[in-house]
Amino acid sequence: ASYMTSSADDLMDLLSDQFESAWESSSQKKSGSARRSQSSSGSPHWSVDKVANMLNIEMDDAEQLEGNVLINVLSGKKFFAFDNHTVEQLPRLAKKAASKLREGQHFNYTKMYNQFSAKIGFPTATGLPFVFSLTVPTYASVGGSIQAKSHPDISESKDSIMIPKSVNASADLEITYSAKAQGKMGFVTPYNHKRYTAALHKNIHVHVPLRVAVDVDIENSKISAKVQPLDANHKHKLFEYSTVAYTAKHDILDMQPELNANNDVEIIHVRSPRRNETTVGQDSTGFAFDVKVESEQKFLDWATPLNALRRHDAISALLYTTAEQSINNNNVTVTYNPESSSAKSAQITASYDSEDETNNNSAESGNRQSHNKHHGSQERGSSSGNAAAEAAAASSAPDSAQRKQQFLKKAAAGIQDSYAQMVDMSIQFNGEHKAQYVATAAYASSAVSEKNRFLMYVAMSPAKNGKDYQVRCTSYVCKRKN
Repeated sequence: ASYMTSSADDLMDLLSDQFESAWESSSQKKSGSARRSQSSSGSPHWSVDKVANMLNIEMDDAEQLEGNVLINVLSGKKFFAFDNHTVEQLPRLAKKAASKLREGQHFNYTKMYNQFSAKIGFPTATGLPFVFSLTVPTYASVGGSIQAKSHPDISESKDSIMIPKSVNASADLEITYSAKAQGKMGFVTPYNHKRYTAALHKNIHVHVPLRVAVDVDIENSKISAKVQPLDANHKHKLFEYSTVAYTAKHDILDMQPELNANNDVEIIHVRSPRRNETTVGQDSTGFAFDVKVESEQKFLDWATPLNALRRHDAISALLYTTAEQSINNNNVTVTYNPESSSAKSAQITASYDSEDETNNNSAESGNRQSHNKHHGSQERGSSSGNAAAEAAAASSAPDSAQRKQQFLKKAAAGIQDSYAQMVDMSIQFNGEHKAQYVATAAYASSAVSEKNRFLMYVAMSPAKNGKDYQVRCTSYVCKRKN
């Protein structure tokens, strides 16, 4: 995506004018009477225009904001032009969208396109034309239904978009993505209208059917989601990756594709395929997935990753993960198995919190300025000498408020004018056998202290293993004086 605007500062100022925080507006309403009494008894409102008129200053009229946005999505380009009047319409559009989402909306977006297409032809020493082609036809589809509501309701906003304190949304989603990379090379014999081709096809298919319920607590920086399979009683092929190499002889006067026509097509096999089938996930999460692997490659050994590192550097290995030195027929399939699954849903929770004592270190107040308003004032405890004890958690339950506050307290203990941040994530699988995974990390630093501290806690309780695992980590960093 790219954009152009006459003034980025004016654009950001105009956008900020279209939004209003719900908690700020509520606090303003509480103190509105006090402000009105002050304005009536005090000095009148001094606006820029009023001061300019009193001083006889001739002000230049502000230039109209103009800009455009170019978005490239799914090989299609979208161009939007806007001005200040367009931006001022955002509250009205937001109210309309919020009203529709509150009632529930069905949607279906499907597109077939070509990600890349290239064809090169040149003569050979034999005089026969050589042709190389590469195309990547792609299918993308997103469909389902969604319903969302906010508190306060955005559809009831007046002149600005009210940033809500919380948002509740539920959706049934079915996402499908399929792509086929078709690479062909060969030559044409004009005297008998034949094309001799060697080709390699790489296919990828991803299908994600989900039912999601999301609760976003903006005021307290917390998000939770309940995720479960859509149509959970049926099998779903979630992922498939395959490569097929073949040779073909095709009549160039025949308009049918070479694989569909009854031509001489031969699949290339380098060796007998090896097959492996297994089911994973039922012991750790409760959701069972059937994994089938069929490949003509040799078994992996210690030399395989070393040879891969020799062929690629770190960047190219990440960018071209599917690049192979040899051509083999492969097929990897992952299927959701409801019969072997004991879990019905997954509850995912993530939250963030911070405490800043930079401007509040006096012995008289002892209060803390917390990012979340539900935390009360507590006194800092002394740091423990045992690193494992410092990272020990008071509770291993998902989304534990006690553990969050404990890590904020321990991370900042003994650090003068500290600024502590905490991230907590948990996932719980509900069903016949419960499983839960918890991770909490906290970091505290200070501009006036040499000490920084990092704490991390990970707890795992698989569905059928019966053993709980805990990992605790504490790291200290001392800043060097200049």
